[in-house]
Amino acid sequence: MNEEFDKRLTQLHNETNLSSGARQAFDAGYARVREQANRARRRRRRRVGGVVMMAAATLLVFILAFDGSALAAIDRLFKFGDRGIDQVVLTNGGERPVATTTDQDVHIKLERVIADRHQLALRFVLTKEEIPWKDVTDLSLDYRVRSADGSYVDEMVSDTLPLKGDGGMRGHQVNVMVDESGSLVYEVLSEAGDKDIPSLEGATIEIETVRLFRDGETDTINGDWRLPIEQVTMQAAIRYEADDAVSPLEVGNVVVDLTSMRIELTVNGDDYDENYFIDHVKLRDADGNVYNIESGYSRSVSAGKTNLVFQVPFTSRDAGPELMLIVEGIGQVKLQPVNK
Repeated sequence: MNEEFDKRLTQLHNETNLSSGARQAFDAGYARVREQANRARRRRRRRVGGVVMMAAATLLVFILAFDGSALAAIDRLFKFGDRGIDQVVLTNGGERPVATTTDQDVHIKLERVIADRHQLALRFVLTKEEIPWKDVTDLSLDYRVRSADGSYVDEMVSDTLPLKGDGGMRGHQVNVMVDESGSLVYEVLSEAGDKDIPSLEGATIEIETVRLFRDGETDTINGDWRLPIEQVTMQAAIRYEADDAVSPLEVGNVVVDLTSMRIELTVNGDDYDENYFIDHVKLRDADGNVYNIESGYSRSVSAGKTNLVFQVPFTSRDAGPELMLIVEGIGQVKLQPVNK
């Protein structure tokens, strides 16, 4: 946790006048939320909404036992346990588009967008007069994100529907909750695959189906909901390169953005266990902080070597003069920034 993130978290505590007991519950509960979400990612589960919501509910019980005033601050925190997204939220970053649409008597608002080259987080708010949301146990959306040039950047649709793009996004994680106004909130976080997420300036989110789950029944509502993303601010990327030509780790592109660092790496050998790199890859900064792979990776094998593409929760706010990339049991290499 870097100084800016720490400062913002302290400010939130001060703004809500938390007692010492509430602060202890907050810290312990939030750590538990992040740990449970990370464990779910390590098991490669596609949907972690239930895990995170259960942990969030535990956190609320702790906090409500002390200070009900903390709710507003907590609502901005227990999303996915993703460090980079947490930093953006706590520093009031991201876009707040004014985009709403109604079809089949279902009103959908795109309330928040956090996007960079590596991750995309979307928050939708749904309302429908005839449906008491408190009876809804889960929600799913079939949606696609179409860029201004007409190509499809992200698609999260039923297996029975064809993809219109190359399926370049992965690891969709979902949170579903009811907000203080009684509306249903649907949040989704997805991660770039082998290619960067392009600029979403002028993109459109196309929602095709809304599914409501309650009392063992499923209500499927097909329609056409289109939500424009008019503006997304993309910051300049920070790039690193290997500072040791003789390391057993062959480092390709290393890019740090708003929410994470993306690393391309090649190592000798082609028979590694699926979880080997999850357990043994570490990034260490100059202060001794260690960052691990939390959301999976892509792997290919060629000429007796293993090629990896993965992300670690090291962000542009953390970027410093020197880093160490370590693969335990294989080797390490020093990384230096090339444009900072």
